[in-house]
Amino acid sequence: MPSKTILDCDKDLQKVWSEIVHYLRKSHPHYHVQILETHVPPEEQKDRWNIGRNGLGELLGDGNKTVTNFDGTEKMTLFNYYPSRALRFRVLGDGGEVYPPDVYRVVTNLTSHKRMGFEPPDVIYKV
Repeated sequence: MPSKTILDCDKDLQKVWSEIVHYLRKSHPHYHVQILETHVPPEEQKDRWNIGRNGLGELLGDGNKTVTNFDGTEKMTLFNYYPSRALRFRVLGDGGEVYPPDVYRVVTNLTSHKRMGFEPPDVIYKV
């Protein structure tokens, strides 16, 4: 099962995450962020990779049913390292998920010079 704790991320990512949380609290005090996952163990990644593939790893149909192209061993994502170099999160407001563009710009600016990734839902920032 994937981790949901910032403590399973590397120190640089933890620092950047605290800056993002601080920015959000100042600029959007009525919003909060929720970490969806940090470290994804190789076994979990392999389970995700198997979706839409047969037992030989071949795509079933046109490949539209696959979840990922990374198997967690030969092809790793930033989530598969430990400590993790990426995290997936969402921003929540009173009515549920929100997508404040300025928050995602801040994420991009804070991570653009480092090898780390943040994945808000449907928006991927990786460097």
